[in-house]
Amino acid sequence: MPEYIYVSLEVGGKLPVSIVPEFLDCVNKDIIPDDNKLYTLDDLIKNELFKVYGQAEYGMCTQTKDFCIKHGLYYVCRAGSSGEYDADTTFYVPGMEEESTYKTDQNGEATVRLDQVKPFFDLMIALAEQDIKALPKFLNNRVVADLVKDCLDSPADIIKHLKERLSEVLPQEAPDIPPLIIDETK
Repeated sequence: MPEYIYVSLEVGGKLPVSIVPEFLDCVNKDIIPDDNKLYTLDDLIKNELFKVYGQAEYGMCTQTKDFCIKHGLYYVCRAGSSGEYDADTTFYVPGMEEESTYKTDQNGEATVRLDQVKPFFDLMIALAEQDIKALPKFLNNRVVADLVKDCLDSPADIIKHLKERLSEVLPQEAPDIPPLIIDETK
């Protein structure tokens, strides 16, 4: 039996009026609001930013997310934690190759594991104190070993390598979502 997890879902962008029923069908299949009422066209019209709350299977909203990606709509889905499932935020901006997800606390704030970032800070401090002489000391640290090898191969690009690797470790947080505009010409 699926576990239902509390979610908030924001959707923005241009939504052709001709596919509003399909959009609402996806939302209503994915999210069970606290009052058990179905979302309607009025809900789309009255909110400049379409934001809904309720419970979704495993906090996923899969049909709505797929719909948004297919039709070039923005979305941010924040799922709470429940049992073995951590809280997270998933977002999509048109043009992205795929959606992005990061772990959060119950307030929706991004969380990062200390063991994933501390080696980077230790390395940066060592570099500041000892310059590139510090690099070999980190070759046996599994978190930064590849980075250190890249830096040893091209010391002039240390900053570039650090930025690239830190961007992989630190989450890109969800952007602000533009209003949902119903395009009545399509």
